[in-house]
Amino acid sequence: MVVEIMIYYSFIYIALSCLILSKLSINVIKLRRQNKVSFGDDGDRTLMRRIRAQANFIEYTPIFLLSLIFHQSIILLIWSTRSGIKKDYQC
Repeated sequence: MVVEIMIYYSFIYIALSCLILSKLSINVIKLRRQNKVSFGDDGDRTLMRRIRAQANFIEYTPIFLLSLIFHQSIILLIWSTRSGIKKDYQC
């Protein structure tokens, strides 16, 4: 039971990350359409900040999510071996 609950935390964070990325992308798209800018930022500082926010999120979020899943896997492996649960874990 505890094993299943811990795995669900990763999926919650992945789903929340998708929602945040959607919001960031919509913000960039709206401002691009408003300013009629197809490529780059055309010197608009607000657009530049929104593009960087989206890019930073895209760059760092996958590393965080992968490390979260890896960390939970290690904790589950340690917890299951110490509690005596007989389950085959293959790496």
